[in-house]
Amino acid sequence: MERHPDLMIGGTLDALRPVQGAIVIAEGYATAATIHETTGRPVIAAFDSGNLKAVAETVRAKFPEREILIAADNDHANKHGNIGLSKAEEAAKAVGGHVVAPAFDADEKARGLTDFNDLAKSRGPRQVALAIDGALRQHRELKRGIA
Repeated sequence: MERHPDLMIGGTLDALRPVQGAIVIAEGYATAATIHETTGRPVIAAFDSGNLKAVAETVRAKFPEREILIAADNDHANKHGNIGLSKAEEAAKAVGGHVVAPAFDADEKARGLTDFNDLAKSRGPRQVALAIDGALRQHRELKRGIA
């Protein structure tokens, strides 16, 4: 079964037409809501890591010129590997987007923190905005340096 984006925090996909800037795709609802609340950016919830690529491809087809940032979960403790990050990288590669994941210290990892919602609870919402905006800025600087 092919999956499609079910929810965009702050509107519908068609509502993105007049909005400028990057489109953020997050794995889960809480992460999407946190990123939208802290940055004001449009954020689409994919609802699980296995849906990231299909959602990203749908967004890319509708907005071929837009920058896409995949906000990955950092599943650092998963015995099967960092699924959130690997699925986000796969989605980003498929659409020419890029990935950002929350970085946690040893204490936060020991507490099982994995996503941007956890980061906001642990360090405050400003850290989420800094991570998202920093990733977008870094990507634009790299792109400018290549062009």
